[in-house]
Amino acid sequence: MRGRLLALLATLGLVFGSSPAMAQAPTGDIVGRVVDASGAVLPGVVVTVSGGSLIQPLTATTAETGTYLFPGLQPGSGYTVRFELTGFRTVVVERVQVNAGGNATTNATLEVSALEESITVSSEAPLVDTRKTGTKTNFTQEQLQNVPSARDPWVMLERTPGITMDRTNVGGSQSGQQSGYVSRGATTTNNKWSLDGVDITDQAATGASAVYYDFDMLEELQISTGGNDVTQQTGGVGINLVTKSGSDTIRGSARYYITDQEFGSTNLTEELRAQGARTGAPIQNIKDYGIEGGGPIWKRRAWFWGSYSKQDIKVGVVNFFQKVAGCPVNAADPLAQQLSVAELNGCLNTDLTVLDNYNIKGSALLFSGNTFTWHSNFADKIRNARDASDTRPFETTYIQEGPVWTHKASDRHVFSDRWIADAAYAYVGGGFGLLFQEPGNRQIQPLNDLGTGRWERSFNQSEFDRPATRPSAATTRSRPATCIATRRRVRRRCTAVTCTRRRATVCRSARSSGAVLPPSTP
Repeated sequence: MRGRLLALLATLGLVFGSSPAMAQAPTGDIVGRVVDASGAVLPGVVVTVSGGSLIQPLTATTAETGTYLFPGLQPGSGYTVRFELTGFRTVVVERVQVNAGGNATTNATLEVSALEESITVSSEAPLVDTRKTGTKTNFTQEQLQNVPSARDPWVMLERTPGITMDRTNVGGSQSGQQSGYVSRGATTTNNKWSLDGVDITDQAATGASAVYYDFDMLEELQISTGGNDVTQQTGGVGINLVTKSGSDTIRGSARYYITDQEFGSTNLTEELRAQGARTGAPIQNIKDYGIEGGGPIWKRRAWFWGSYSKQDIKVGVVNFFQKVAGCPVNAADPLAQQLSVAELNGCLNTDLTVLDNYNIKGSALLFSGNTFTWHSNFADKIRNARDASDTRPFETTYIQEGPVWTHKASDRHVFSDRWIADAAYAYVGGGFGLLFQEPGNRQIQPLNDLGTGRWERSFNQSEFDRPATRPSAATTRSRPATCIATRRRVRRRCTAVTCTRRRATVCRSARSSGAVLPPSTP
């Protein structure tokens, strides 16, 4: 009782101290109905969910309609649902997949048995979620890892129906930059990004993400293009990223990917060159490596998970030439037409982007029914030549740097199988700077050729700091479904009592008066 009181006080404290709400919740539900062999619903069945991201199993009892609900579960495929009722065989359904914003419908049919028997089956996800509203596309961990593509969330946006992109990320050459995208006529400023329920949309470049991501830190990625969750403040595209978590089993993975110019080819033909094309934007070298893993600190009490990744992306920029002998000054230089494509590509400056990403997450069962979770993410981007182009030589480009910290503390308390409460506090800190190539360039007057639009000597410098706090609190309380019997004439007699004693009483009353009742529905 004291634990419940503390959890309730914590929730109320965040309610009165909060203003902006969290972004769309990165959770899903397990729902279903239990019937007997004749198809009659079974109230009073004890349903237990374990595994997945649950440190402590959850238990519910089916209502008089035979239905049950477990809301707010973290996405994953490792859930087990157990159905038990005295006098019936126990049914166990394994490998239940929960998706963000989805409903994992898990029904069961219990057969009468005088012995203590159990049946174990594997769950198969339905092709259509009949309870889902809105237009959403979910990418599970298996799809994220096995779909051949570059490795960032913007590439998955390319694969989402109803979204139009401003570019194609070839081989990961654009993975250090953010692609532009639109959907259903909405403006890009309506787009929203969330990480484990924390709104991490850039505070100034509205609609953009404030950070870049380690692709292997994701358990699931959900992209919504219509009918967004009520907690999303806009009607644009919603990108919901869900990170992995620990478990009672030690597990992990590591990777090392490399893409090099030796593995590539060129599609810049002589015909295109005759029309004015000079170079492409070749991949020079891309490395993507990292490690992630987690396990128990104290089995069935506390878990941890962490990750580290680094992406080192070196690409050439169209007509962004080095100022060395034997290389053209710009695309208009006659030398650019005389040299071969391979020689021109060798003259290109390197546009270097380095992305570092760290994650640490811990979950602990503080007391029965109460789970506390902490997650910290550190993301840093360094780029050596932002805005490089034919009219912006190297000394006029920016050095971009911008570490961003994201911290989230959350607490969930399960009061009963019908009532849960969540409270969270998140902080997103940091920004980025667009700096001179050399500190001394601050004292050099920029020069702009109005005829060609080309800049020389220097340019400018900007620094941005965009901290944000995100307190939130929410509670979910569900009422058990009930059977509603109405007196109306149908072709079948009232013979099967499938709900509660109340329905049985109505049935008896209907028989005595000659009325006929419809079958019960969930």
